[in-house]
Amino acid sequence: MKGTKMKNTIIIFALLLLASLCAADSLNVSLAGYIDTPGTALGVHLVGDYAYVAGYHAGLQIIDISTPSAPSLTGTYNTSGVALGVHVVGDYAYVADWYAGLHVIDISTPSTPSLTGTYDTGYALGVYVSGSYAYVADYTAGLQIIDISTPSAPSLTGTYYTGYAEGVHVVGDYAYVADGDLQIIDISTPSSPSLTGTCITSGTAREVHVVGDYAYVASGGDGLYILDISYFTGIEEKDKGFKPLVYNISAHPNPFNSAVSISASQGAEIEIFDINGRMVYAMPVGAGSKPARAGGSETLPYEIVWSPVETITSGVYLVRARVGDGEVTKRVIYLK
Repeated sequence: MKGTKMKNTIIIFALLLLASLCAADSLNVSLAGYIDTPGTALGVHLVGDYAYVAGYHAGLQIIDISTPSAPSLTGTYNTSGVALGVHVVGDYAYVADWYAGLHVIDISTPSTPSLTGTYDTGYALGVYVSGSYAYVADYTAGLQIIDISTPSAPSLTGTYYTGYAEGVHVVGDYAYVADGDLQIIDISTPSSPSLTGTCITSGTAREVHVVGDYAYVASGGDGLYILDISYFTGIEEKDKGFKPLVYNISAHPNPFNSAVSISASQGAEIEIFDINGRMVYAMPVGAGSKPARAGGSETLPYEIVWSPVETITSGVYLVRARVGDGEVTKRVIYLK
């Protein structure tokens, strides 16, 4: 808020798990420490004795947590934008700085962090670093893959337009992107990422964390979704008889202002609804559809183009693809 200094806190919890072979487990949570950080604490990453906090207008805050009961401010770097997310690897903190894009900050001396490099992604909301790449959830620009092998000169390697990317987590060859639903992107070739599939939540997925066979998706007011992604993690090789994503759909460009290309699985029927649930378009893929353009995912072999008629107003529309008893949906935004 303009003219208002917003305050927030880091709450450091001690989790005590008491287990017994003869009795049920119990979980006791108590406050171990607290610090009132400058700005508004929106993201945090822990490495060693430090908590690295994305502090909104206050930039990056580095908090000494070596004594959990008495955390203290060690260093600050005031980024040029609005710090929303942070991921730390080695001597660098990678900050998703909203309209200022990606900031690479040298934290080798925690008391005096300094700017090493930047890349203007657009509207960076979240970031995850793996290997030589920073994967940025960049809101309307989708997933941005940034080469950080030279931290002073980060550069764009690849892009996949998911819709409204807000959070990202990378495991192996896949980037899991929260953009209303959970999009699973194949990043085995960083220069040409492709959609592997979509897990439908409530349309409000904002953050995601992957551990083992499960993706934990923070879905706004609808709470936490726990999704089985074992088909992608490959942790268990035997056939579990379950694939979370059988039918897929993508739409490009999104938002659009005259026409949108919708790719779907073979045999899918496409239906488009306005926010009031009124159907505005319907067409079976195969009736007037064509093979997807070169470079498209093999899992989405057919494409149609929706050009809204004059009476269709600007707004959010829901595209639904159905094959038999299976269906998948995708939000698109029409801007006249």
